[in-house]
Amino acid sequence: MRGDGSGRRRAAPARARAPACATRRVHASARARAALLARTLVAAALVACSAPRPDVVLVTFDTLRRDHVGAYAGAAPEASLTPALDALAARGRVFEGALTTMPTTSPAHASIFTGLHPRDHGVLRNGDRVPEALAERSLPARLRAAGYRAGAFVTSDVFGAAIGLQGFEPFDDEGTPIRPGADAVAAALRWLDESGDGPLFLWVHLYDPHAPYGPGAQKAAHYPVDLERYGWVDPRHYRSPDARRAMEALYAQGVREADAALGRLLDGLAARGRTPYVIATADHGEFMAEHLDALRFAYGHGSLLGPEVLDVPLVVAGPGLAPARVAGAASLVDVYATVLELAGIGDPRAAAEGRLDLRRDPPPGRVVTAARRSFTPEDRAKKRIGAAAERAIRSRAVAASDGLVLFVVGEDGAPADGAARAPELARAASQALAAQRAGESARAPTQLAPEVRERLEALGYVEEGP
Repeated sequence: MRGDGSGRRRAAPARARAPACATRRVHASARARAALLARTLVAAALVACSAPRPDVVLVTFDTLRRDHVGAYAGAAPEASLTPALDALAARGRVFEGALTTMPTTSPAHASIFTGLHPRDHGVLRNGDRVPEALAERSLPARLRAAGYRAGAFVTSDVFGAAIGLQGFEPFDDEGTPIRPGADAVAAALRWLDESGDGPLFLWVHLYDPHAPYGPGAQKAAHYPVDLERYGWVDPRHYRSPDARRAMEALYAQGVREADAALGRLLDGLAARGRTPYVIATADHGEFMAEHLDALRFAYGHGSLLGPEVLDVPLVVAGPGLAPARVAGAASLVDVYATVLELAGIGDPRAAAEGRLDLRRDPPPGRVVTAARRSFTPEDRAKKRIGAAAERAIRSRAVAASDGLVLFVVGEDGAPADGAARAPELARAASQALAAQRAGESARAPTQLAPEVRERLEALGYVEEGP
């Protein structure tokens, strides 16, 4: 992003074009013509290489249900919880069929930053480190190598600097378990003021919707809470309609605070004359007692699969992108190649199966998958579930071009419901799920570093004892 001398800022197009140039007839020998051609090509290459790259901003909401976003739920403006995200969606591409890769913070974010599914990047739970072998592949590392300055401003150290993601400088997680999104945005804007005119990649993470629900300033005082322990809480506390309405109202307040932080970020960018490409999404959603009676599961994510936790908002807006709603399937793994394409890095065709098409609707029939970690017999979470409930929730989600299809995989490994209505989709899904299960079973569990385990215990993600 650079100035044009008038005080205004201009953004480079998403795809670089060969510079147009005037030519004149030269009467010379073949060697002279060849030399002239060589010099012309070198000059053209230098011009192309010096073209300014656009800023790219990535905003990830933690635990934001897609049906709580006004742009997806069709809420009236005065009733929407997310006016800032709605305004971004109104001027950008809205992907209506986006799924997370795993409804857990670290695995989902690792998919965003590597373009890989959890079975491939190896981050299967909160606290797992991104493998060193992927260091140069990560988005911030690729962008820094291309001349970008990359800054991360994170509101929970569940996916903080200790996770091992390379390339961000600074990686501002404040060293505390959580902080309000407004604080992270303020820090990000201060960094922008110190960063000059070069191209920037900015990631802001907003934890406000995450449990314990309610205003961000009160969250730290509530840790650790039983609500955070895999979502398994005493269902007796949430039987009454009044209690459930209260929980939903507190969750909605967290969504409002996160959206307000997004609004302050977008306003701050505009006030500084920056017109970046902005990608806004979520790592996963949240169960809100939908399965309380059947599975004794109240509020949370990570242990079950279903549209409540798998459906995520995904919006891309920026210079030259026409507003549109895209109905096909999409995945968080697509964000990786999309950012590289917007920045003009690499060959977008090499990642044609893993990027968002920003110019037209995707081809029909794509299948994307999501997974959850298989709990070991030693996991206390599994002990709480019980055998019957565990059989009922062995599931994988599959999205096709016409929407979301949920396949529930029982003990025999066969998809239930829906498969007979779309045999070709069922076959593709079965192949994808077989590969996913094979990858999960072949990967040995990793040990958490003591300091990482301590922080996760403070947040309630890891229980004491074996």
